[in-house]
Amino acid sequence: MNWKQSTQHSDSGFTLLELLVAATLGFLVLGLLLSSTIASKNLFQADVIRTRINQDLRGTLDIIGSQIRVAGENLSSSFPAIILENNANGANSDRLTLRRNLLDEILKVCVEIPAGTNIDIVFATGSEPGCSYSDNTHNYQRWSAYRTEQNGSVEAFIFDGSSKNGEFFLYNSEFDASGEYGISRAGGAWEHTYSAQAGAVYILEQWTFELDEQTLQLIVNNDTANPLNVAFGITEFQVVAIAQDGSELDSLDTTDSWTDLRSLRITLTGQDTFRNEPISRTLSTEFFPRNILSH
Repeated sequence: MNWKQSTQHSDSGFTLLELLVAATLGFLVLGLLLSSTIASKNLFQADVIRTRINQDLRGTLDIIGSQIRVAGENLSSSFPAIILENNANGANSDRLTLRRNLLDEILKVCVEIPAGTNIDIVFATGSEPGCSYSDNTHNYQRWSAYRTEQNGSVEAFIFDGSSKNGEFFLYNSEFDASGEYGISRAGGAWEHTYSAQAGAVYILEQWTFELDEQTLQLIVNNDTANPLNVAFGITEFQVVAIAQDGSELDSLDTTDSWTDLRSLRITLTGQDTFRNEPISRTLSTEFFPRNILSH
């Protein structure tokens, strides 16, 4: 009798209540697993975005740093090889200009150039120091050869050491006449006056970094009409000039000596969104303009 009762009880199966409890627990476990999976997926995707932002910032810092290291090449301490404008294009954007000289030969302005004219630059005439005809034959030949290598025209930069004014211009020929050497601009008029002896002409490479909304742009040789996009999603571009004595400067103008610097600290902040939430990363690195060592 006891054996039959036990067998009949075991054949009865689960009750409806037991099935409901089991189903509820199963759904609860599945819900927890699904929630954990989704959370892990979201964390992974957010980490991917953070990693990408970091990689973009590091790559951008490498580009800027490579130019800082060569800034001032073949330039004197009085020439403004590094210019820093604080908050030049918005509250979170500085403007950094870096220059280096591509030719060792620098042409001295030997005859004054008035603003508003388009007269040629005479760099050899008379007997003033640096302006004698015989002393500039090499310079004449070197500039002529370089221009020819560049398909006949070259962007040059004229700078007045007294007024600290300068401008890019296109030159397309040289002349050798009556004991004078000179170069001719291709067109347009001079913006500033350049005095004899204080003025000089260079073949420069100038890189200017600045933020346009959330795009870090590079402007080469002041060609503002054709900026190059360096990085997107940049919300902050800050530059601090650190002097040899450790003091920090937020600006450098044409009267400051770049050879007094110890380093430039570049800080970039990049931003992206995930599920309508902003994700930001900030990286900061110091770079040394190594051409300071040549002064």
